[in-house]
Amino acid sequence: MATVCKVGGRPDDALFLLDDALAGNVAIPERLLAMLARCCAKSRSPRAADLAERLFNMMNDERITMHDNMTMYSNLIKALLAQGRFDACLKAIYLMDLRRLPPSEPIFNLVLNALAKNDRCTLAMSVFWMTVQRRIRLYCPVVGGLAASCGRAANLPALESVRRYANDHSMEANDVVLSGLISGYAHCVHVFVAQQLFQDRCRATMPPGFVFDAMIGAYSLHGMLPKAIATFDQMIESQRKPSERTLTTLLLGCCHVGDLDRAKGFIADFLRSYGISCTAESSQFLVDLYGRHGNLDDAEQIVVSSFNNDAASWASLLNACRVHKDIVRAERVFSKVISLPNASLASAYVEMSKIYASASLFPQAIHMRQQMRALGLVDGPRSTTVQLPDRSITFKSCDAVYHTDARLNAQHGRMIGCLLDNGYRPDVSLLAIQMASEEDARQSVYLHSDKIALAFALMHVAPCDPIRLTKNTKMCPDCHWVAKRVSGLLNRDVYVRDVARHHHFRHGQCSCNDYW
Repeated sequence: MATVCKVGGRPDDALFLLDDALAGNVAIPERLLAMLARCCAKSRSPRAADLAERLFNMMNDERITMHDNMTMYSNLIKALLAQGRFDACLKAIYLMDLRRLPPSEPIFNLVLNALAKNDRCTLAMSVFWMTVQRRIRLYCPVVGGLAASCGRAANLPALESVRRYANDHSMEANDVVLSGLISGYAHCVHVFVAQQLFQDRCRATMPPGFVFDAMIGAYSLHGMLPKAIATFDQMIESQRKPSERTLTTLLLGCCHVGDLDRAKGFIADFLRSYGISCTAESSQFLVDLYGRHGNLDDAEQIVVSSFNNDAASWASLLNACRVHKDIVRAERVFSKVISLPNASLASAYVEMSKIYASASLFPQAIHMRQQMRALGLVDGPRSTTVQLPDRSITFKSCDAVYHTDARLNAQHGRMIGCLLDNGYRPDVSLLAIQMASEEDARQSVYLHSDKIALAFALMHVAPCDPIRLTKNTKMCPDCHWVAKRVSGLLNRDVYVRDVARHHHFRHGQCSCNDYW
């Protein structure tokens, strides 16, 4: 029966056999177990993942004999990965080790690739170090994907470890690995390392189009639109064919600097010359651009089209409503955002709360926070991480370290004092609730995590080196202003990666042109 269901293309129908067998404590021979494992892998359904996890649990309890059949284990792990059961996959690996059936090279690559694609960087690096210790060969696409994942996680030490592995195994010349490294370093706010990797590759021979796309994307992330365009021109001169990804990365660069006219030009040129039109992702940048220029009607018209009716585009429109203080439209957009299945509800409620607070509509702002609590939505702690060459240090707003580290406290005080002497006035309208006093409000803004992290960086980063920070939320306008002034007053390059932009503060200006 299992064979009939499998061959007939109905793997789910075969799974009831396994259910019945397990319920009846029927001994399952290896051949049938292997066949059902293939059904689980092919099904990719929640039920298949449940059965795969149950099988591994029964193996752990010695109710099912474990056989030396790596293909079978690989199929069960595929079923778990299809449903994001990453912890169960790691338990399966540990179980196989315990039973002296060390997982095969394909299994490790399978798991590591899935962890990297799903941005589970911490788990991925734990598996990576297991493979290094066992001298298991990793495949080039897996190494490239892991490098990119480390970048998205802003984990520079992990990225450096992956790069050393690539060097030690003669992989850095592989274009898939190179593309991942370029992306990783760009996301870790080391765009010039990415640039050097790309230029070294070009000196050998011209790379394929996807490597150009990675470098164009790196420049665009950092608002370096002229360099992104020059790289695109180099790509065309090298007779590399552009793709949808090429257009998306160029529009990202236009979005970062607010160049709507050039974005329109790219869209028209790609459609005319290459038959390439906007994807949902690239259209999101158009929504951002129109919103930036105050064309909220046009932005909304783009986002309501059936093709672009996604949560990210609506979130961009909500952000534009905040910037341009369009409360009525914001309320309408907010209602739409929270109705979408893939929306980040916590982010939407926080954004709407900020919109109300910035308009001094504090009762409405408080109501948003109360609704969040009623729905069980958690607005995670805001944090900012300082990237040092050998480690990363993370600070939260009103961080306890600030109160216990006398040197940091003094440095923070000097920085705030210098800013106040040069025109700084904290923007207390950013607070979602009214404070007991004006002084309490100012102190709350002074102790945002960005400012504490910036003070720490001024102590520990050499004056000739850039300061690199990463955030788990968008920069608030007050911290953005502070970073600009610090870069100008102290002549420091400050890079800040938040969830919306990669900001480069220099000489009192920001690469985002004050829109994010």
